[in-house]
Amino acid sequence: MSELTLFLIRVAFLAILWIFVLGTVLMRSAGCALNDFADTFTDSPDSTLLRRSIWNSAASATSV
Repeated sequence: MSELTLFLIRVAFLAILWIFVLGTVLMRSAGCALNDFADTFTDSPDSTLLRRSIWNSAASATSV
């Protein structure tokens, strides 16, 4: 194999690895957000849910 072929194989491998890592992080984040949303319907008002910043209005798009 030529050096160019080996270089392209390495680049392709790194690209696939990067896509996998990025997808993993995004899906994990989406799962956590979905779980927090679902918890609003199942948790009692005095649960730990109220201590989370997104649900007690401590965090917002404008405060970041």
